Amino acid sequence: MGGTALSGALRRGPDGRWYWADGTLEPRVTDLRMADWFRFPTREEDGVVYVEVPVSQARADTQLKWVRFGHYRTDLSSTLPPSVPERSPHDKRLFAFDEPASIPEVYLIPKSEWDRVEMAEIDARWDQADHEDIIARAREINSR
Repeated sequence: MGGTALSGALRRGPDGRWYWADGTLEPRVTDLRMADWFRFPTREEDGVVYVEVPVSQARADTQLKWVRFGHYRTDLSSTLPPSVPERSPHDKRLFAFDEPASIPEVYLIPKSEWDRVEMAEIDARWDQADHEDIIARAREINSR
């Protein structure tokens, strides 16, 4: 899969490596894949494992737009947000959420489908130590 980064200064070659627009190999740059960027909880229902993708994130993140148009079922997340304390199974007190909407709505993506797309390349990445040098080189190439 081909791609570009830094306004076209970097280009992903057919060999899967990243090159500057002048053809020079840039070994410090590697692929950022969906699996590197997104980590969502899973749940199992009737023997099928689903990945829970928050609806709000699927709406906001262009890398997840395929989720919005996939006609996937939605539900409330099976995991509690950090602000909602977990209860002991021995705690018999009634528990009311301060905000009923505090548990996010999620798309349920079958894990078998998620696995097919999670290795997709979505951008370029490099170590923070190389950032200034790579940005300077991109500016140089793009100013030509």
